[in-house]
Amino acid sequence: MSQADLPGDAAKAHHAMPGMDATRPAGDTATGGAPEETAAALDRMHAPMMAAARIADPDLAFNCGMLVHHQGAIDMARIELKYGKDPASRKMAEAIIEAQTREITEMSARIETMTKQ
Repeated sequence: MSQADLPGDAAKAHHAMPGMDATRPAGDTATGGAPEETAAALDRMHAPMMAAARIADPDLAFNCGMLVHHQGAIDMARIELKYGKDPASRKMAEAIIEAQTREITEMSARIETMTKQ
């Protein structure tokens, strides 16, 4: 399958992310289970982010949505550490885990404060 054979959105994503091979089989041994684990992480993030988008209070919606988004980033960073080989990408994954964990703690505190009012 070539990029031309991909459905519209997949072809756009392929073009927007140089080096991404959307045509590679999900179980490709070069990546181990990374594609499946990444898809699962994104699936876990989708419904809670959509629920947060429906919260009427924009401040609460922001914090709830970003908390879920940050957890998704941590999940994907852990997948990078599990499967990735590039030292710069692994270093970035470690930094993401550290920063986003701290920010989740801050957002959780904000959410608790806002929902007590």
